[in-house]
Amino acid sequence: MYFIMTLSESSLSFKYIESGGLTARYLLISFNPHTKTLTYSTDATGAMTSEQPLNDSDLKDLRDAIVKEGFFSTQTTYSPKENETYVASNLSITMDDKVHTTTWADTASEVPTGLKKIADEIKKLITGKK
Repeated sequence: MYFIMTLSESSLSFKYIESGGLTARYLLISFNPHTKTLTYSTDATGAMTSEQPLNDSDLKDLRDAIVKEGFFSTQTTYSPKENETYVASNLSITMDDKVHTTTWADTASEVPTGLKKIADEIKKLITGKK
């Protein structure tokens, strides 16, 4: 007997937060797999949020990037260089039976390129620039 997992049957949820820097920026992007909806906000209080649907093609591309870039084998923390202003990013992903969270600073020298690529893919989802 063979089972084929479709995107609607698979489990993927994530929450991405970017904050800090000289301009005190804030960005929150999360995905609800039950409604296939992205929720995002640039308001740190969470009072102003926007939502948009995520299509199966974009969802598949994101899943592929998460696997290809080795997200689940990244460290949990990549610390900033001392005495520097930095933007902190935090990404939590649940995919099928795997759960992982990692936090990094944009000034950290050892942040894997793949981690930055995944974050960029997530940010592209709300700008529509695929």
